[in-house]
This record gives sequence, C-alpha cells and structure tokens, in this order.
Amino acid sequence: MTQINLSNTVFTKAKFRYSISEIVDDFLKKKLDKDVREYVKNNLGIDYIYKSYDFSKIDFDKGDFIESDVGLNEMYYKTAKKSLREIDPKKIGLFITINDNQQYLDPSPTVELIPKLSLNKDIRTQNFQGLACSSFSESLLNSAGYFLMDGKKDALILIGTNYTPWFLDKIKQIKHISKKDKSNFYNLIYFLIFSDAVGSTILSQKKKKDTQIQIDSKSILTLKNTKNGGKNTMIKMTPNKKHRITFDMKLDPKKLREEVTKKLRF
Repeated sequence: MTQINLSNTVFTKAKFRYSISEIVDDFLKKKLDKDVREYVKNNLGIDYIYKSYDFSKIDFDKGDFIESDVGLNEMYYKTAKKSLREIDPKKIGLFITINDNQQYLDPSPTVELIPKLSLNKDIRTQNFQGLACSSFSESLLNSAGYFLMDGKKDALILIGTNYTPWFLDKIKQIKHISKKDKSNFYNLIYFLIFSDAVGSTILSQKKKKDTQIQIDSKSILTLKNTKNGGKNTMIKMTPNKKHRITFDMKLDPKKLREEVTKKLRF
C-alpha cells in the first residue's frame, strides 16, 4: 500500500468566457437549426464555458484553421507557478503532464516547462496524451510507483483539457448542423461541454500540514475493458486533400453508456 497525498491543487480556466446562449444564438446561429439551439440551451445544464479563443475575431463560415489565442503551455506554466508557490522546485523529483490535445509532433510540454519552472534538469518526466478520462488515475499510479522506488522527492502533475482546437476546426468546416446528422450534432455538443482549463497538484508520499486529499493507491481503478466500445464510439483523424488533419467522431451515447454501466455494476 502506498499513500498518496495531494496538496497545492490549483485550477486555471482559459481567459475567454462565453455563455451557451451567446455561442448558439450569436456566433453559431447561422449554422444551427432552431431545435438544436433550443436543445443546447435547455438540456446541457451549462451556463458558461471558458475557451482559449477570442470568438469575436473568428469567421465561423470560413474553413481556415485558427490557432488559439492562449497556448496550453502558457496555461500550464501559470498554473504550475501557483502550485509551486513557497515550494522549492528542486524538491520535485517527478514531473507529469497530461494533455488531451494529441499534438504528437510537437515537443513535449515538459521540454519547455522544466527550465521555466526552475526544475532539476535531470528530473524524471512523463507526458501522457490520448488517455482521456484514465489519464489522471494512471498518473497517480505512476507517482505511487515512483514513491515505492525510494522516490524521496515530490511529484508535480499538470493536466490540461484542450479539446477546442479539434471541435472548433470541425465546426468551422460544417455548413449546417441538425439533430438528424448525429456526427455533426455531437461535435457541437462536445465543443460546448468542454472548457479549456488546466489543473495542477503536488503529490507527496508523506502527509503534510497543507495536504488536501489522501488516496490509497490500492483504491485507484482504471477501467480498461469496455466490451464493444469500438462499435459504440469512434474517433478518426485523417488528412484531407490539403494535408490538413480533420477530426471526425461517430458516437452512440446510449449504447456506450449501457456498456459502461454494466461494467460498473457490483
């Protein structure tokens, strides 16, 4: 058994804040059926979302790719600095970043962040991409393994949710969104339910005076076997004629939910 202690937990939201009504009744109004707009406003249960883009500068009818106004690494840095306040960066022995935006060809976030945060040059690092909901539990388990290997220093974990570049790019290329076209409709829904945000926390083997949460590593479970999951949901990234990666999603949420529920029953 390894005890994991979390402290100095900090969350940072992207600086552009939008109401759901503002997005569907203003920025995307021309693309959406009326029943889609009403469904979103009445059923999502979300009032505001935070994005790394200034939508007032974007032409949603053009299919050009738009870079975000706020970079994920910039949000990582600001958030980590808050977590490391009053902590000696040299006492961090493991540095993990979790990034849901799968930019595999970009340098790992740790490459830029280690010198900026004044961490040890020989610090152990891990960069998780594409693990989605299981990424945080996996990072906790990896930290527990680090502690078991006589890791006397603490671990720093940064997790960034940055789905907007995917879904925004797809929505800009879509001419019209109705509830009948499930692929485009769910791209819109995912675009609206995920804010761009970063979380940061310090993990320690021993409890400290500022410890916020204690977790027994044996209690951490990552569900890896969802029967027929590939039939219920599919994410495909392919290059188009201009060698630009396009993102497409096919999802049957009812079937996927039923499969997951069966697995979670005791």
